[in-house]
Amino acid sequence: MAVVALLLASMVQGVAGNSMYLAKHCRGETCDSPKFPILDYDPEAKKCVCRAHPCWDDNGVTHSCPSQDAPHLIYSYDKAGKLSCGCSKVPHYETNFIAKHLCPGEHCDGTEHPILDYDEDSKKCHCRAHPCWDDNGNTHSCPNAKFPILRYREDYNDAKEVKKVCECVSRLVPPNDEL
Repeated sequence: MAVVALLLASMVQGVAGNSMYLAKHCRGETCDSPKFPILDYDPEAKKCVCRAHPCWDDNGVTHSCPSQDAPHLIYSYDKAGKLSCGCSKVPHYETNFIAKHLCPGEHCDGTEHPILDYDEDSKKCHCRAHPCWDDNGNTHSCPNAKFPILRYREDYNDAKEVKKVCECVSRLVPPNDEL
């Protein structure tokens, strides 16, 4: 049932995903390794890390999405912390920390606010628009099928001021060799 809800939520066109909460806490960080492409926060180590997709090692099972109809691997966690993996037509980029630790059992299925995020002030999960859909009046998208995921992160410019970074990254596929 969780996978069905997850698949329905992922039908929103053009969604990839990104948490403003995570971008703030991992400012200046990025993940470029195909083995560990997801920028995340490790609550035990209390630092930002690059993670493998959780569905690449789901209790020894490596999930993938070989169909061109739904080539993007998606996931969610239920309130008990159980991982559900599925495939979607729409690119998806989510952080384990938000999905598992802060907002388990929650997802966003609206077209205007499809990104699951966490509000530090209210200590609540909420759905938001992708931050790259309104970047000082610019709407970013990723039309290249080789780089379909619209990823948001924050970095610093030369004056040490925060700058938004909207970038297109490759599809999340399991590496061919051992993780």
